[in-house]
Amino acid sequence: LAETTFLRLRKIVESHVPVDQQHLSYVLDGMARMYDFQLDYSRAAQLYREELAILEKSPEAGPDDLGHVLARMGNVRASQQNYVEAERLLRLAEAKLVQHFGARHARAAEAHSFLASLYNQQGRFAEAERLLRNVLEIQEEVYGLQHPTVAHTLVSLSRTYQWQERSAQALPLLQRAYKIQSA
Repeated sequence: LAETTFLRLRKIVESHVPVDQQHLSYVLDGMARMYDFQLDYSRAAQLYREELAILEKSPEAGPDDLGHVLARMGNVRASQQNYVEAERLLRLAEAKLVQHFGARHARAAEAHSFLASLYNQQGRFAEAERLLRNVLEIQEEVYGLQHPTVAHTLVSLSRTYQWQERSAQALPLLQRAYKIQSA
């Protein structure tokens, strides 16, 4: 049902002359996210590439828009275990978001978090830990110490420790995350 709706919506948007490129990019993003959720990564990747091509030509698209799509593309590539391409895309997204928002912004922290997740998938725990510590620091500054986003990062960092069999460091983070979520 969702796929049929998106395909009809895309056809409607593309039938208008001139095509509203910004609106089409939103439709493509929605379709790509749907396919990503369904684990149909090749279709998701194709739609993200189409969306990126539109945004790169659009004067209205900013670094935030481009960073968003690049990050989603990187996450799809990571899901496909194409780690080299995933890292390239996630680094591009990170650079655009840091350039646009600054290094201490929540969106920059989100980009760091995506890279940390990729590094954890690859067993590059020291790099993941460094990034997640930075993410946590930024989020605590931006959101405060008791925010659910901080709890999510605490859990991510604790998993990084657990995968390295560093339970003594993981447990306090999990306890803190539980307190935040229980409040």
